[in-house]
Amino acid sequence: MRIKIALVENKHVDEAQELSVELQEAMEAGEMRVVDKTTERLLSFADEMYAADLSEESWRIFLEKIRMSDEYFQAEYILKATQIEQVLTCNLIEIFPQIIAIAEYALKTGGVVLQLPYEDEVEKDV
Repeated sequence: MRIKIALVENKHVDEAQELSVELQEAMEAGEMRVVDKTTERLLSFADEMYAADLSEESWRIFLEKIRMSDEYFQAEYILKATQIEQVLTCNLIEIFPQIIAIAEYALKTGGVVLQLPYEDEVEKDV
């Protein structure tokens, strides 16, 4: 499994947030066809100029580092401004420079950060 970390531009924020709720509900209900379709739609909002793919292991390290300053940090599919600000205060630029750049740009432009697990046959990490 890979984790896509990507900017969702301001113009797509509302729809992406709605889809993230749909995805969570489909996951909880075990509706895999809906999960696949919703995941695909969410990924279509990812700005590939501001995107990174992480291995599951790297993503867990990323979350662990954030939770060192806030043990209750929630890793939702869409990181909104308050969560992005929280990530930026964790001093992760040396470990995850590309993700921090995406987060900074999202905050600057009014976008959000998509963090979405997906299946990928190629295991390549940032």
